[in-house]
Amino acid sequence: MGAPFIFVAGCGGSDGDTIAEPTEAPATPSTPAEVDTTYEQIGRGCGDNGFLVRSLTHVPALTTNNLWIAPDDDAAGLAASKNDKGWGASVGVYELGFASIGDNMESRSAEQAARCDAVSEIFGPAGDGARHRFLNVLVYAGDHPHAEAMPAEGLPAAVEAPVRLKGYLDVAAGTREEVKDGVVYRDAQHQYLPIYVRCEKPMKITYEERLFSREEVEALKIDTRICRPVAEDDGYGCLFERPQPIEGACTFVAADAKYVARSGEEHNISLGGRIERGEQLSYKITVDRFAFR
Repeated sequence: MGAPFIFVAGCGGSDGDTIAEPTEAPATPSTPAEVDTTYEQIGRGCGDNGFLVRSLTHVPALTTNNLWIAPDDDAAGLAASKNDKGWGASVGVYELGFASIGDNMESRSAEQAARCDAVSEIFGPAGDGARHRFLNVLVYAGDHPHAEAMPAEGLPAAVEAPVRLKGYLDVAAGTREEVKDGVVYRDAQHQYLPIYVRCEKPMKITYEERLFSREEVEALKIDTRICRPVAEDDGYGCLFERPQPIEGACTFVAADAKYVARSGEEHNISLGGRIERGEQLSYKITVDRFAFR
């Protein structure tokens, strides 16, 4: 697996009874600079010193032990190429690691307990028998320059891309079933909680070459200007872009995101926090803003 992340989700304040009550929704950021403004607008709740600590791991490839996918209306892959519609979107995926590293969630009423339990459920998606639950954080690459053609030799140099403003918490569930050719997840369900991210450093985007037959290139409508013939296979080697694990510190918020708990109760949740890089690409993510509507 890739570089580990440490995820800290917390909601603390000086008055757990009052500040956990529903409040007016914070503003949804429209620029990276507004992420900090929205962060300041979000209150605190779930106890005076409430927090959850989790780890996240960078996902470098598809695996049968995960169930992430980008939303249908915001499609992206771990790597992207260019077709007749232009370059596709690419996304960095970070999956929940340990079920729990540490937590301290408090409540002083049944209503507050239900709201704070919903947050615990998002960041601690426990399974039930064959029904598996997952949390993945999706962080997209923003607008950046692309290679215009496949070079005669080697690959294009890496480029930098800002982290796109909008990403997602992908809360997923599926019934795992082993089949002849591998694993499938029946009745897969996804809830996408939008998050808005401002990072101090851009993503690095690297290029790789993937081999395709002529028929595959035609079917996928890959732009052959970013490909070169592979004579021995009568096919093509085509460029793909891949975002590398994020670096530096980031601030992120979820502004009035809808979440339906396993109980069926619907919550409108706002969160705010910061991602801070540690040693060897480890990260501590602290969520210390928390509110409901």
